[in-house]
Amino acid sequence: MRTRIMNQLQALAMNEGYRWKKKLFSAPGRALLEKLSLAPWASRRRQELLELLDRMNPTIEELTAAVEREARKRPEAMRLMTHPGWVRLQHSPMC
Repeated sequence: MRTRIMNQLQALAMNEGYRWKKKLFSAPGRALLEKLSLAPWASRRRQELLELLDRMNPTIEELTAAVEREARKRPEAMRLMTHPGWVRLQHSPMC
C-alpha cells in the first residue's frame, strides 16, 4: 500500500513535469513536492497521500524492528538477511 501511495505522489510530480524518482522521497524532495502549484483537487490529493504516508511509516518502522529482533534470534534468518535481495525498510525512502 505504501508503494502505491508513493507511486501516486510520483505521478503527481511527473504530471507537473518533475521526474525526481527516489529524490522525491528525501526531505528536500518532499519540500519541493509540497510547494508544487497544483489544481485544487490535485492539491487535495497530494495532501491526503502525504498524510497517509506519514501515518504508515511509523507502523512500518515498528513492524520492521520487531521482525529484525526476532530474526536475530535465529541463525537461519540472520543468514537470509545477508542475501542481496534483503532490504531493510529503515533505509527505504521517507522512513
